Amino acid sequence: MKGHGPPALALLLAASPVAADRLPDDATAYLEQRALCDHFRQEPWPEEASAEARARRAFLGGQVERFCTGIDEAGRELQRRYRDRPEVLDSLEGAQDIDRPPSRRAGAGNPE
Repeated sequence: MKGHGPPALALLLAASPVAADRLPDDATAYLEQRALCDHFRQEPWPEEASAEARARRAFLGGQVERFCTGIDEAGRELQRRYRDRPEVLDSLEGAQDIDRPPSRRAGAGNPE
């Protein structure tokens, strides 16, 4: 993270055809959680064996577990719930299935 927040949510919502304040609360919460999930999944994964690197891996693994666990099913549920509201579906469209962390992280203390 190194001093900057996840800009993905701002970009996602700015690109959305529906303003964030017009989205249902659950869709807005999902997009915020999704942005945090994507942010932590994209953070560099320290490979070295130092105590600082181990702590960083533990932190990143915890954040990925916190924000990414169940996110794909939540997105699918929102797509079902709002199937008759194309403006909401358009806002959710960019979501990908990411429940499983990248394989290079498997076995390194990250959730699978």
